Amino acid sequence: MGERDRGEPAIRDAMHRLGVAGEVDAGGLRVLAGGMSGSVVCRFTLDGRDVVLKRTVAGHRNAVLLARARREVWFYRELAGRVPVRVPAMIGSAIDPEAGTLLLLAACDPAPPPESWPDAGYAEVARDLGRFHAAMRGVPLPAWMPSASATTPGQRRDAAESWRTFVETTRLIPDGLHRRMEETIARVAELDAAIPAGPATLCHGDFHAGNLLRDADGRWVWADWQDSRIGPGVDDLAFLWERAFSAVEARLPPFDAMVEAYWAGLAEAGGPGMDRVAFGRALAWSELRGWLIAWPPYLGYLSRAQQERVVARIAWRLDRVDGTA
Repeated sequence: MGERDRGEPAIRDAMHRLGVAGEVDAGGLRVLAGGMSGSVVCRFTLDGRDVVLKRTVAGHRNAVLLARARREVWFYRELAGRVPVRVPAMIGSAIDPEAGTLLLLAACDPAPPPESWPDAGYAEVARDLGRFHAAMRGVPLPAWMPSASATTPGQRRDAAESWRTFVETTRLIPDGLHRRMEETIARVAELDAAIPAGPATLCHGDFHAGNLLRDADGRWVWADWQDSRIGPGVDDLAFLWERAFSAVEARLPPFDAMVEAYWAGLAEAGGPGMDRVAFGRALAWSELRGWLIAWPPYLGYLSRAQQERVVARIAWRLDRVDGTA
């Protein structure tokens, strides 16, 4: 996508497709995300109020991206009013096989970076997450909502190769630890079967501080639902922790407080659906599997100190994967 695809003419064209009338003021236009992927997110003013437009073009190279964009549109159309959390208000949406998708939302302010969150902020979000998962467990969901998929042999091979490259370029992982990591990656399918993940529920799928916003009253608003899926709730909690843990430079997020708050949230909205020991094992394994399989491509974006911290956390988790969180 070039500048013409994210400027005022593109916005006016999108408003026409959406059937949304109003005065567009693109003078303060801000592109929040977008590029060669085929998706652009921009913020501008419509009739004096701030809005966010998410635009994804159709095309054979954008098949996965387009599927995720359609899922988010469907979420706002069919599920946004049923989930027990605040989400951005949808103003309009369109799905076109030829032109792609459009999603126009009321804008909210981004949450502060995790580094500045008080411990109570982490606990509040974790508690809300527990309530959400317990409340949505067993709720009939549309056929278009996918289930979380198991890691594939190809993903495991790619992860192992990425870790080898990381070891060679950084020299941060001792040989003994690297062997244990490779052995665990080879056993992912076995451990998935041996460690029950807990009851399935609606998961956000990309739950981290960057996807949490604030409304005018300072309340949390959950955004970016394109990766929503049916799966074990511990995956959302583990990812929230991983992203915060890897992002901060000094003060670490309060893991134990987050776990206790999440457990309390589950209890408040229908119960955990599993005992505490099983929950601890499921969370421990979800976190370790995430570090080993999903994280290698993103380690290069971390500082040396952050990389060292992640490696130390993996070593610590490897010793406890068969225990509790």
